[in-house]
Amino acid sequence: MENHKVLFHIDESEKWSLLLSNISNLLAAAENVSVEAVANSAAVRFYIAEHPLMDDLAASGVVFCACANALRGAEISADALPSYVRVVPAGVLEIMEQQEAGYCYIKP
Repeated sequence: MENHKVLFHIDESEKWSLLLSNISNLLAAAENVSVEAVANSAAVRFYIAEHPLMDDLAASGVVFCACANALRGAEISADALPSYVRVVPAGVLEIMEQQEAGYCYIKP
């Protein structure tokens, strides 16, 4: 079976609930799917609070990324993020590279 690759992009904090729900629904409905979520802009602030659903999704293999530029702008240290959040140099660069690698782009 083909491995599907999906990249979720979030830049608005108020849409995190929708994004996490979208990811959960996708994983429940599809097999062989790789999921990455890239947060930039104000959405990186969401990572510094506790989120059990995000913890569960990360444990199931979902990759969560934070834009280093947005973290700097929000004055958030990488040390303040959950250990499963990968800091990328620039969120837009990560999105571009993953699309070039065949990821489908979704922005809730």
